[in-house]
Amino acid sequence: MAELSRPEFFPGSASEDVFNTLKKRGAVLLRQILPPHLLTDLLPRFQQGFAAEDRLFISGQMLPEIYQNFYYYGHAEPNQIANYYAWITGLLQEGELKRVLQAIYGSEAFILVNKSFPGRQDPERPVYATPLHQDQEFTGPFGSGLNLWLPLTPVGGQFPTLEICLDGPQRPLLQVTDTTEQRQQLLQDLGLDLWQVEMQPGDALLFTCFTLHQTCITASMSEIRYSTEIRLVSAAEKQVTEAALIAIDLS
Repeated sequence: MAELSRPEFFPGSASEDVFNTLKKRGAVLLRQILPPHLLTDLLPRFQQGFAAEDRLFISGQMLPEIYQNFYYYGHAEPNQIANYYAWITGLLQEGELKRVLQAIYGSEAFILVNKSFPGRQDPERPVYATPLHQDQEFTGPFGSGLNLWLPLTPVGGQFPTLEICLDGPQRPLLQVTDTTEQRQQLLQDLGLDLWQVEMQPGDALLFTCFTLHQTCITASMSEIRYSTEIRLVSAAEKQVTEAALIAIDLS
């Protein structure tokens, strides 16, 4: 099968082109759209937060709902990261990224508070790798729903990566109760390739809540990947969710 063209954009790209490609292909990669230090400066805070979660898990003090909703999927509860929500809110106000989000959402967007969280994938703990899924399985099928995925470390090479299914159907395909076998069968039936994304801090991956994706860890990987996921919806769709929201002024 011919190699997929990659939907990558660089600073100065027309926001309308980014938006149109996102709608058509389900994901776009925005190279160096943020100053890298805004991500890497938080790395010690993330490492400390996940170390605190590890201690709770090892000691048997972790609440079952925290394990089931966060830790099992390689996430930390956001309150383990000092000033987490203030930090992600500030990232969305950065010039180049804000301009792209304006083209998508207009003057206002909303963060899904309980669906935005820190992430970690460790090659020594592959059991916590996230299987093939669509975000809509746990956020709801928002037509405007996006995942803004930002790495604090490199992605790819020695670090775990993401595999993204480009050009897939933009509608609900999976539900939470589907097995791993059912998920892989769906991918086989669709006949679509997976894009193994390589990124650096400062890059941003945007994909819809219908885009199929999964963690990729191989035997050659040895470094821990840290990232954050910011899930967004439009002003129009905020009325149909009961989730806690943070308004972002994009005007």
